Amino acid sequence: MTAATVQTIDVPIYTPISNSNRAHQFVQLSNGITALLISDPGESFASLCASVATGSHNDPDEVPGLAHLCEHMIISSESKKFPKRSHYHDLLIEYNGNQNAFTTGEQTSFYFEIPNSNNKTGKPIFDELVGVIADKLGSPIFQSADINKEIQAIDNEHENNKNLVSKALYHGTKKLATQRSKFSRFSTGNIYTLTQFPIVAGKIINLKNVLQKHYADNFVAENISIVIRGSQSLHYLKKLVQTTFGDFRTKSTIKSQSFSIESFKKLQKVWAARYTEPLFSKQEPETPNSILIQSSKAPILRLVFPVSHQEALFSRSELKIFSKVWSDLFGDESSGSIHSKFSARNILTRQVTQLSKFTIDDEGLVLQFELTNSGWKTGVESLLTDLFQGFLPFFQSIDPDEIAQYLNEWNTINLLQFMYQDLDNSTMDKCSDLCSELLQCEDPQFILNNSIAFSCNRKGSDIGSYYESPKSKEWWNSQAKKFLSFVKTYMSWNNCKLIFLGDLQSNDFLKSRQVPTNVKFDEHYRFQYELSLIKLNHVKMSPKDFRLPSSTAFLFGLEKNLSALKQSLTAVLRKSQGSALSIITQSKLLQTTPRLMSKNENYELWVKEENSLEYSSRSVITIELINMGMEPSAKNTMNLEILTQLLYFYINESLYPSERVGYMYQIAANNRGDVRLAVTINGFPQGVAMILQIIMDKMVDIGKPDFDITNSMFRHSRILVRTKYEEAARANSCTLASLGVLILLEKELTTLEERLDALEDIDIESFKMFCKDLWIPKSNYMNLVIQGDLSIAETVNQYMDGIIHHLSGPNVNQTSVFRLREPETIKLAQGSNFFIEMTSFKEDPTNSVVYFIETGDRTNPVDYTMSSLFEYFMSMTLVPDLRNKKQIGYVVLGGLRLLTDTLGIHISVMSNLPPHTIEDRIEEYLYYLETNVLGAMTEAEFQDNILQKYMQLIKSNSLEKLIKNAGPANLMAQIEASVHSGNYPSNLQSQGYTVGQHKKLKDEISFRTYAFSETKVDVCLLSKLTLQEFKRLFMEKISILSLQRRKLSVRFKTPMTKPDIGISMMTMQLDGFLKSKGFHITRDELQEIVTKTAGKPTSLFKELFHHFRTQGQSLRLCTLVLKEIVKQILAVTPSSSSSSNTKLTQNIKTQIPTEIQSIASFKMELTVNI
Repeated sequence: MTAATVQTIDVPIYTPISNSNRAHQFVQLSNGITALLISDPGESFASLCASVATGSHNDPDEVPGLAHLCEHMIISSESKKFPKRSHYHDLLIEYNGNQNAFTTGEQTSFYFEIPNSNNKTGKPIFDELVGVIADKLGSPIFQSADINKEIQAIDNEHENNKNLVSKALYHGTKKLATQRSKFSRFSTGNIYTLTQFPIVAGKIINLKNVLQKHYADNFVAENISIVIRGSQSLHYLKKLVQTTFGDFRTKSTIKSQSFSIESFKKLQKVWAARYTEPLFSKQEPETPNSILIQSSKAPILRLVFPVSHQEALFSRSELKIFSKVWSDLFGDESSGSIHSKFSARNILTRQVTQLSKFTIDDEGLVLQFELTNSGWKTGVESLLTDLFQGFLPFFQSIDPDEIAQYLNEWNTINLLQFMYQDLDNSTMDKCSDLCSELLQCEDPQFILNNSIAFSCNRKGSDIGSYYESPKSKEWWNSQAKKFLSFVKTYMSWNNCKLIFLGDLQSNDFLKSRQVPTNVKFDEHYRFQYELSLIKLNHVKMSPKDFRLPSSTAFLFGLEKNLSALKQSLTAVLRKSQGSALSIITQSKLLQTTPRLMSKNENYELWVKEENSLEYSSRSVITIELINMGMEPSAKNTMNLEILTQLLYFYINESLYPSERVGYMYQIAANNRGDVRLAVTINGFPQGVAMILQIIMDKMVDIGKPDFDITNSMFRHSRILVRTKYEEAARANSCTLASLGVLILLEKELTTLEERLDALEDIDIESFKMFCKDLWIPKSNYMNLVIQGDLSIAETVNQYMDGIIHHLSGPNVNQTSVFRLREPETIKLAQGSNFFIEMTSFKEDPTNSVVYFIETGDRTNPVDYTMSSLFEYFMSMTLVPDLRNKKQIGYVVLGGLRLLTDTLGIHISVMSNLPPHTIEDRIEEYLYYLETNVLGAMTEAEFQDNILQKYMQLIKSNSLEKLIKNAGPANLMAQIEASVHSGNYPSNLQSQGYTVGQHKKLKDEISFRTYAFSETKVDVCLLSKLTLQEFKRLFMEKISILSLQRRKLSVRFKTPMTKPDIGISMMTMQLDGFLKSKGFHITRDELQEIVTKTAGKPTSLFKELFHHFRTQGQSLRLCTLVLKEIVKQILAVTPSSSSSSNTKLTQNIKTQIPTEIQSIASFKMELTVNI
């Protein structure tokens, strides 16, 4: 086969400021593959995504989930050039990479990322991986033996999906679609749909043959788009794509090598002709418009307004823009919004809008209401009536000129958010998003903004903002009329599909509309549902007031000058286009060091200037207030929690306009045990200062005697706090055990029970007294951290002085002198071996142990370096030994754990083994690590396989990759803020670059570690480390034989009875074995059989044999497989073997464990000893 040639597509790509040092280029191979190349010389990772225009809509009716299985098989199978099936995963593991894949109705995507490094031959490992994934996509070899394993993986995936509300709601949408459509079918696949096939034309379907045909028909070059990103030049990346994907087969002869706009519309080319009618039929007299799903989860009402491109009322580009405008407008939460009106009536807790893509020709405008219990019971009818007969008529009556001004402001915000967007946290996830867009790109120039941009934003357009000229004003008015028409066309009762999820019997609106004979059961997601035609009674009412949102207070006049924004956009474009010829410094070389700008006994001000592009015109600040006059207590902790909830009620609507512009804020109460509150704000400097003032002024006002806190507001705040802590108490046993270590060793932290008890003692009067005392002059110590644009540093410092008086001298009337007392960690004594056993949540069938070994002081470089190296050393064997080989638990984690003053190594296991047995297995593992692994290791092996690979992780700044098997090191820093703006990332995975970097900076100051370097590891120490010294430290600090070791374990035990645990364990084991052999039985059916037979082998065999024979399984297969399964179950079930609980290290002399009977007594005794 002749290698493909490659053609450059000359399309300018508009770029955010943070990406302006990256060069972008579209290319097309002569075999039809389209690619986006991204060159960033400052990038330390390289990534690739390949997306294919095929998906579950290509599944045969007889094999739902086939496309999903194909995705799994391509990744897990061998290929023509790489016969070892695990080669791809092995490379990613060895060089600390990540990968993922997914399948939708029309698309299958594969993507990975890897730190920049070379393989053993000196070739870039990224180049090798690109070749491996290209060969897997181009020449996979499907083996029958691998298919069952991947079917089981898919079944496990679907089992998890069944618990997700979002999946149930999407499946409910499918039930309302035209049943002839491909979209309406179940598409994930499970063990039943992928193993039990109907007889077609007198033959049973051969799954491997069907799988091979699906691959051959769809995985062809003309269906593929690629996004590749790395530090290499555009020329290098182009050659890499050409050499690895250039020989990819085509299904038909490519007539022309010249580029056409169709290269950006592969989905439309592949799929459009297959859809002959709209996905959702127009409402007809007996056509159901609603699905009622019975669920015990929190109630939800989802409204879906279908949008069909086949109707051609608007262009695809207009539909994309107007759908995004619609989502932002109807999802608004500022004063006068739908959300504001309904939440004030206690109908809803949250409102979500989004665009849901169904097919290339069909989408849905989704308006979702998460309802309160009273809103679900009595508020649904009034919500629907007010929305369709009140708010929407009012909206249609708004003067188009007002809509034009709103659209102009929306466009300004959209451009600002694009231009000042943060760096992405994951290079491969960003490649995946761009590759999905590349398969169907309406506006390639704005591909980095999801192809969303009004035509007036392009270079050469003479249209400015609404305010810049009469011509521009007229143009914006024309867009306003189109948008009003868009809303009128699609957002109507006759075009609405309703999904109700909740306890149907408690909903007054639905009770009279349910027909028991219509109730059905969905076999895939296992919920009861009813399709219904719901009509809305017409009520004569006056239009409801609906206020268009405005964020002008946070735009500072930018909405009036589109021309200036376009000039900035063009300037960034030119810089990006020229970056391919520039010498760009590695981003880590541009990093600055934080500096202490000022300090006294009441505060410290830290600033960090930033040279990197992502901080252009951006300030990120944190104000952490530590009250020095109040004692740490459970009651004060809960007072702070109530304060944050009340504060959020008062500021949310007034600050929501700032969220629209891209500002973010969070307010975190007390994650250290003392009376501590932190406010973090991110955005343009002027707006950050405004937001801080709004938050702090209201916080101080709440503590004033004349501030009116209504009983209902206070009660609602207490309920939210109680709910938060009750949900925390119902966490899984492993999470509770991890929290237990913190509570035992952090001196000021109190238990969940103590906090819930304290909450009962707080009334409105005692709360107001707490708030008043919070602001006694000079009683607060402030950590003020400002990063990025520092122009507001003095303004913020002076403003805060007006609240806490940290800059002024001593007050002559001041009766108390306050001193800062930092939280402390209780240090374990040498030779300590403590354990505590507690009971899990009553419905949790699992047991857990968190086994913690204190290894030193957190601020000691040697202790930190060796503990981090211990973590890496353990990561190579922990999961393979405990979870994969010995299968002692569902969850096995192990690694570094940081406390306020100390640090250590933890091993955390969740299992259905008894807690003491889990701990025995952990100690056996540590003994194995010491004797079998370290004991047999040579100096050369230690240097090559441990030390050098660990140093490579440091060099590539990839130590955080260990979190996958270790969990986060600093759990206290991971506690989610009490309240935050809707756009603030709530977890590490979703944090952008600036948010993540600021959090690290703030934590170093808050915990008084002040370690601001890229790595805290002492590289000089590691360069001199020998195997003998490593063994000595391991024997002293980690070994179970050590008399100096400091150890604490927290055990959580299920309250379930022993027989129930046995049945649960045997059911789990049987479920896994049966699925691996291709036998289908539901978990409920299997548990019923195990319970009925009490797990007795003979009875169990008979019942299972009868079950599978009635399903048509062959006699010989049933006999052979079931005998093997029962034999293996007997071998692994603890109750079947008295030796299974024998401690293998029982003859080894170790420290005698001491049980902790009382947390309070334990902490008091160790504190006194210190």
